Amino acid sequence: MTIQESANPQAAQEQQPCVLILHAQPRPRERFATWLTDQGFAPRQADSVEQAVDTLGDASPDAMLLHAESAGESIGKVIDRCREARRAGRLPILVFDAGLDGGRRAELLRHGADEVMPLTEPDEELALRLHALLHGSRLREDLLRARVIFQDSVTKYRRMIKRMRRKMLRLRKRAIRDPLTRVYNGHYFRQWLNTQFEIALRYDLVLSVLMIDIDRFKKVNDSSGHPFGDFVLTQFADILRQQVRASDVVARIGGDEFAIGLVETGRQESIRFGRRLLHAVAAHSFEYFGQTDSITISIGQAGYPDDTEVTSAEQLLLFADQALYKAKENGRNDLACWHELEAMTRSRLAVARRKSPLPQTTGKPALDLMPEK
Repeated sequence: MTIQESANPQAAQEQQPCVLILHAQPRPRERFATWLTDQGFAPRQADSVEQAVDTLGDASPDAMLLHAESAGESIGKVIDRCREARRAGRLPILVFDAGLDGGRRAELLRHGADEVMPLTEPDEELALRLHALLHGSRLREDLLRARVIFQDSVTKYRRMIKRMRRKMLRLRKRAIRDPLTRVYNGHYFRQWLNTQFEIALRYDLVLSVLMIDIDRFKKVNDSSGHPFGDFVLTQFADILRQQVRASDVVARIGGDEFAIGLVETGRQESIRFGRRLLHAVAAHSFEYFGQTDSITISIGQAGYPDDTEVTSAEQLLLFADQALYKAKENGRNDLACWHELEAMTRSRLAVARRKSPLPQTTGKPALDLMPEK
């Protein structure tokens, strides 16, 4: 059997909604096809389920008029076969037959029909229902396309957000890390120390700071070159990281000056830790492309509440820095504590600090009471 088509021009059919008519009787099928053409549709005809399935496989009609009697008793399976055969999208199906009562119409709707009409001849209501089905189908397809576009957009923006988060994380790490040694920078250390000091003040906890300086580091740079000096700084930072606990913080304040914040650590514990650090650094051999050298360090210590003059995080950092100069004055490769400074000197430094607060350590002792490093 061959598929019969209306005699409309091909160009006109491309502009008109295509409706497939499945009806076993040729005369009624022709009447429906002629009527559809007059209503502005492009009809295609099939006289059996197999022919309808072939048509749906070859083309993609916009809707289907299915004669219930022509489909037989297994109309639900016919509807499923026709929808599966359509190449793309869901096929709207209007089932019609003469004398369909309410129970039969409900049964056909349960079997998957979109519309059910009791008619023998096409009429205006059929045209309206077909247009409604086609409109609903277009809306459904638009919705599906919009959903796909939306899901693609969501996927795209999720990827973008992940990239931005990774970038922000990298930027944040760069903002709080020293680019050479990868320990924290001075800005982050001061923020951290402010927070830890408030915690210690509120909960009556102990807190210590060690200021550390590499002895005669300028000589290392001058004699071995800046690449070797950078290598010494990175290796030294690694030694500091290996010595501290996870709760402590190591930071490069600037140049060859580093700081360590020791939480819940009193004076004696911090002194023991500083002595271990002195030995660890002195015992380490710095080897870089055939160059070998060793270094020593000087350490200044201050703590809260062991040092009674300390009333702020800034003072804690400054007093440890002043103790560092005391260690330098003692001959380097040594640890000195704030409380070891003369009482008059400590008093003058504490008073000067309260009168003229400094946002950060200046690299020189307050009031120039100590020699240059």
